[in-house]
Amino acid sequence: MPIPLFSYFYLIIPKETIQHKLNLTIEDYIARLGFDQPEKYIFQDDFLIAIKAPDPDNLLSDALIGGLNFDVENKCSNDFVIASIHHPEVFYWKVDWIVEDRQVVVFADQYESVKERLAEVNNLPYHKFIEFWQQGGF
Repeated sequence: MPIPLFSYFYLIIPKETIQHKLNLTIEDYIARLGFDQPEKYIFQDDFLIAIKAPDPDNLLSDALIGGLNFDVENKCSNDFVIASIHHPEVFYWKVDWIVEDRQVVVFADQYESVKERLAEVNNLPYHKFIEFWQQGGF
């Protein structure tokens, strides 16, 4: 299922990376973050988890990415990506496991199965687009 990107910045991580590299369940990872109201900051589908923040620097904390690979010098990783509709390329660096289609991100392996439906949603007037995602999306 796709995850919409609205305002803010997003840390996006494949769930399998959390499970294999951090050896945590998704529930344990979310608990590790310590958010009072995680539903306000964390969005997820079957394959990806996205955490929003008002500033991209907030997304590089040890609580969020500790245990994941991050090249500090080149500011990139294949374990996660930072995205924002305010960034010219949406993604701050390229990874091969995610696709962005007009402010919506999809796990790359799932993109072909949702591409047509996503095109329909992306052609909605903006207020209907927002309403669609606020009502649960796909």
